[in-house]
Amino acid sequence: MSPLEPAPAINTDPRQVFFTMLERRYSGTQTIRLQHYHRVFLTETDEGWRLALMQSSIGDYPAQQPSSPPYDSSEGATAQAIRLWLRDCDAGAIDRRFNRH
Repeated sequence: MSPLEPAPAINTDPRQVFFTMLERRYSGTQTIRLQHYHRVFLTETDEGWRLALMQSSIGDYPAQQPSSPPYDSSEGATAQAIRLWLRDCDAGAIDRRFNRH
């Protein structure tokens, strides 16, 4: 399924996953550490799990100020990696960790 195609019929309410990622950026002799906050909404369809929406925000690490307001990151690199992982799970190449209860 192409990212531009509509998702197949949704069978369940969206499931929500929240995770963070730490990042280091180097500028000359200075190291900048950031924390990315990601909220992913997944839906189960007849064809398997699909990413419905992803929202992200960025803050410094360790947190000294509030993070940025959430923005739609559904088309970003992390969302694309999640889509590929779900695709590989559906193909049986990776052990799926979601229950269908």
